[in-house]
Amino acid sequence: MNNFFGLHTKSALARSAVAYLAAANLGSAGLFYYDKQQAIQKKWRVPEKTLCATALAGGWVGGYFAIEKFRHKNKKPSFMKQFNAAVALNVGLAALAVFIKKPLNFTKLWIQNRRKF
Repeated sequence: MNNFFGLHTKSALARSAVAYLAAANLGSAGLFYYDKQQAIQKKWRVPEKTLCATALAGGWVGGYFAIEKFRHKNKKPSFMKQFNAAVALNVGLAALAVFIKKPLNFTKLWIQNRRKF
């Protein structure tokens, strides 16, 4: 299966990552929607740390979509600060994982790009 959700993937790891991110983002958006409905009905709410945890787990795109679409929590600066911090941490950890998998060889890069006199 080289064509997965319109993406040309060659490895099972890539397909698994795409499936995980799709589920995380759908789950995050669904959780924001559920929390909005609970707020309207003045019922038990989803804790903010749970909503932020979905961003940290990779569902931040779905979270941002839900925040804008449902106009939920977008006017609460303390929550947005926590949510943005979770997003930054997720992106940083993802970048670190890529870097560890294939680190840059700075010595080789410097040798290739230095001026020759």
